[in-house]
Amino acid sequence: MAWMRRNETTCQLLVAALLALIALSYTDAANPHGVPSIDSGTFLYLGMVIQHGGMPYADAFDHKGPLIYLINTLALGLGHWRMIAVFEGIALAAALFFTFRIAWLRAGFFSSLAITTLCTWLMTRDMLDFGNLTEEYAMPWIALAALLFLRFFQTGELGRRALFFIGFSLSMMVALRPNMIAVWTVGIPMTVWLLARQKCLRQGILWAFGGFAAGLAPFLLWLAAHGALTACWEAYIVFNLHYTHRYLELVQQLVPAENRAPASMMGRYPVFVLFAKKGAWQSAALCLLAMAWQRQWRDGAAWAALVMLLLGLLLNSMSAMPFGHYGMAVLPTLAYPLAVFCSAVERLHVRSVPAGRYALMLGSVAFAVSVAVSSVEGYIARCHQPQTPENIHMYEAASYIRSHTSSDDRILVCGIQTAVYPLSGRLAASRYSYQFPIVYLEPERRAEFLEEINASLPKMIIARNPMPKYEPEELEAFMQVHGYEPDPGYAGTEDLTIYVQSSGLNDRP
Repeated sequence: MAWMRRNETTCQLLVAALLALIALSYTDAANPHGVPSIDSGTFLYLGMVIQHGGMPYADAFDHKGPLIYLINTLALGLGHWRMIAVFEGIALAAALFFTFRIAWLRAGFFSSLAITTLCTWLMTRDMLDFGNLTEEYAMPWIALAALLFLRFFQTGELGRRALFFIGFSLSMMVALRPNMIAVWTVGIPMTVWLLARQKCLRQGILWAFGGFAAGLAPFLLWLAAHGALTACWEAYIVFNLHYTHRYLELVQQLVPAENRAPASMMGRYPVFVLFAKKGAWQSAALCLLAMAWQRQWRDGAAWAALVMLLLGLLLNSMSAMPFGHYGMAVLPTLAYPLAVFCSAVERLHVRSVPAGRYALMLGSVAFAVSVAVSSVEGYIARCHQPQTPENIHMYEAASYIRSHTSSDDRILVCGIQTAVYPLSGRLAASRYSYQFPIVYLEPERRAEFLEEINASLPKMIIARNPMPKYEPEELEAFMQVHGYEPDPGYAGTEDLTIYVQSSGLNDRP
């Protein structure tokens, strides 16, 4: 215990690293049978485009921030799409370390261990969604900002470096996805008010704005220098506004019921309730119970943490879709309310024996060990399980594409199998590497997509079997006009078919 007290930061880093490895074992990149998921395949494809000298938004459409595309570019630069695990591991370790530090503001080491382990367990249970997602890379910045704000609200002290990183972390969030800014939305007004009372407002604003500018300026300059700034605005801002308002309607209209979540789970209120049940309302209730028990109703830091948690849930429900990975953005805000409760439990004594502290010590170690053991068992089981037919078909199709096309040939994936692009190493015949929901939300993009594929005539078209209802109906007419037929050299599968032009069957590399 004495060594632990002398090396607290080292112990916290070790805990964060071990828990990050546990979380990483649930990702596609760490699974030997894994295939990039829908979103991950798209981000890896954008990384491919950048590697080939293209630009996101201008040369390949997607509506996330530029940071995630650059992360995937760096991963591919290390030689293989699975190297994304390196960046996922760093992000997870940083997020869990800052989460531990948030809990440590109010509770002891073992309470903080229990809280951080709980966040890891919740994440791996149904939030991580096989990894390489914007929320995963956003968690470190959310946790860092929450740590800096809550430490200030608790101690009343805020240095220049903390102000700089508050601004810098906000810029990273803007460069990923701006609807995860609940922590800053609550923290900034409170910080401004407190700094004004301390007569340090002007200096504080300068340092925070300096951090924000230092983080965001490189992205803006990079996009502007390559002529992609306007395309970024149209995709990242304008399109996302349409996406938020109409995506639920399109899903209900076009996606068959068996391929989507039940209608009762979709909608802003059901989604809010869904995420509130994943540790949020329990954390808030325990925090309020501890505050009532100790009669500490004037605890500004605790109230700020509760409002951050509530606002995070509200922002999560904006899309009205029950995507599990949205919950990762809320996880860091669970730590402080739980720490308020654990700190109250730590004060419990039975006949002058700190029974509460001992109970938390034993419970946290047992919980952490059980999570670690179950994750190792689960990973071993996943490694020994045979590949799913869908993954086998994806790898077979990608291998066939590589062997029957050249590196300069363009292909087109119809549907959501975006992983075909990074697995085959082939670029898309249109900047719309996937079509749903883009062509339905903004009709002018539909016309642009059809114009591009008519001009480029993809070497191969990879389509779901049968063609999904949510794909543009003009695709079938396009394939008929240009003589696309199932490739006789590819046997096809229950879920994938490769089409080629009949006139080009004898023109193979």
